[in-house]
Amino acid sequence: MLTTSTASGGGWDVSWRQCTNSGNTEGLPGSPTIGIIGVNAGRPFTTNACLKSELEWAGSAAQVYVNTNNPGRASARWPTTAQTSPEKCVLTKPDGTTETPSCAYDYGWNAAQSAYTTLTNALVGQSKQPSSLEWWLDVESANTWLPSTTLNTASIDGTIAYLDAQHVRSVGIYANQNDAHTIFTAASTFPAGTLSWLSTGETTLVGGLSYCNHPGFTHNGVALVQYLPSAPALDADAPCVGYISGPLNPLASVAATGLTVNLLRPAPVGGVRLTLSSSSSAGRFSSTGPAATSSKTALAITIPATESTATFSYWDTRAGYPGITARGALGRIANIATIAPGPVSSLSISPSSLTLPAGAAHALTVTGDDKWGNAIVAPLSPTWTVTPSGAATLSRGPAGRVTLRGLATGTVTVTATLGSLVTHQILEIVPPPGGGGPRGH
Repeated sequence: MLTTSTASGGGWDVSWRQCTNSGNTEGLPGSPTIGIIGVNAGRPFTTNACLKSELEWAGSAAQVYVNTNNPGRASARWPTTAQTSPEKCVLTKPDGTTETPSCAYDYGWNAAQSAYTTLTNALVGQSKQPSSLEWWLDVESANTWLPSTTLNTASIDGTIAYLDAQHVRSVGIYANQNDAHTIFTAASTFPAGTLSWLSTGETTLVGGLSYCNHPGFTHNGVALVQYLPSAPALDADAPCVGYISGPLNPLASVAATGLTVNLLRPAPVGGVRLTLSSSSSAGRFSSTGPAATSSKTALAITIPATESTATFSYWDTRAGYPGITARGALGRIANIATIAPGPVSSLSISPSSLTLPAGAAHALTVTGDDKWGNAIVAPLSPTWTVTPSGAATLSRGPAGRVTLRGLATGTVTVTATLGSLVTHQILEIVPPPGGGGPRGH
C-alpha cells in the first residue's frame, strides 16, 4: 500500500527506510520530478520490501540505486577460485588468505547481478525495464569495506561493468566527499561515462546546488546533488546542468582565458543559449579574445547541438570571490572565481597619525594597494628610515613591522621604500608625561 503526502514535486531518494513493518510506504511527496529508489535493504544481496510500490510512486521519474560494499573473504558471498568469469578469482598464498582485485571485481559483478534480478522481478507488470533506468551505486562507509582502496575500486568497477553489460541507461556513483577519499580516492579510475551523485549535507536547495562545480568522482562533474531539508523528512535531490572550469584565479586586471562552460550532457537539437554574468560590478566577459575593461558585463554564448562546451574569458579589477553564472533554458551553472590583488602600486604607513611621548615606542606597518585600490594581503617588507636620526630609532620586527622609539621632542619623518615606491609619514614626538626629556632642534 502506498500513500502520498500533500507536498508535491521535487526530487527525492527513498528506500527500505520508508517501508513500514507491514510493508506499506507512507508519506511520500506526490508527483516527484526525480524518484531514486533503493533496490536493496541497506546491503547488497538483500531486497527492499517496498521496492515495487516505491517504483510505482516514482512513475516515469524513477531511477534506482543499489547498495555496495567489499567485505572480503569474511563474507559468505565472497567469490572462490571456482569463479572464472568475468575475471578469474585467484587468491594468493599462503592458503589463499589474501583478497585480490580479480576476486573483488567478481564480488561487485555478483552483487550487481543480484540487484538486477531483484529489480527485474519488481518491475513485472510495469512498463519500465531495468535497462531503461538510470542506476546509482551507493558507496558509503556505513557498509563494510576493505582497507585497500585498490580492492574497493575493483569491486565498484565490477558492479559498473555488470550494469554496462546490460546496457542500462546510465551508471553513476553516490558518495559524500569523505567516503570518496577513504573507500576510494581521487586517483581511482572508473569507466568513462560514470556519473557522480554527491551527498552534500546541505539543508537547502541553493546550498546543495552550490556543489555542482565539484569535480565529481570521475572528474567529469557532478550530475546530481543530495541535500537534507527539514520537511519532508526525506533526502532531497536536484540535477546539475553542468559546471564552469578553468583558471578562475587571475590577478586583478589580468584576463582569465580558457574558461569553459561544460554541460554534463550534449546540448539538444537547436543548441543551448547561455548568458554569462558576474556578481562583481567590475567583471567583464569576452568570447573572442582576452576580456578587458571594454568587454561586456553580460555575455550571451551558444553551445551548438550535440556539443557540450563553450569557452570564454573573464576580467575583473575588484579583488575577492565573484560568482560567475551561466543561465539558460536548461538551468543555472555557476562557479566562484578568486581574484587576487595586482602588483603593489602605492604604499601607506599605519597608523596614519601618531603623537609619541619621548622615551615611548609604537609599532608601524606599511600597507599597499594595487592600481585598482585593492589591498595587498601579503605582508610587505620595505626599507625603513627616520630623520632626523637623533630624534628617534627604528627596530625591525616580524612581518615587515618596525618599532619607532622617540628620543627627542619635535617632528620626525618616517620613510618606507619598496623598490621604486616610496611613502613618507610625518610624526610628532612630545615630552613624556610629567615633562622632561631632550628637545629636538
